[in-house]
Amino acid sequence: MTYEDKGFVSTLLPLFISLKGMEEEAMASTYKEKLIKEIEETPQEIIPKLYERVHHLRDELMQKAKMSRKRGSLKGIWRGSQIDETLFSDAEKTLFPYESK
Repeated sequence: MTYEDKGFVSTLLPLFISLKGMEEEAMASTYKEKLIKEIEETPQEIIPKLYERVHHLRDELMQKAKMSRKRGSLKGIWRGSQIDETLFSDAEKTLFPYESK
């Protein structure tokens, strides 16, 4: 009898996924707490420069994240196109001249 037969996969997999999400949330809050602690320990005269750098860094990271999501699919781009077989044969002759002898 396998684990799948007993239903372990169907009952435990959602639990593991849920725990993984909670772990990621906990890590994010831990990093947030670390950042807050660092800011609290920073001298007041440095806070404006720190803010500017954090702000620019956040903007830069957000732009990169947005750009990576806008990638479009190339599915169907060649639909209905006519292929000129002579181009393939010409390319084959230049790439593999030893085969056309």
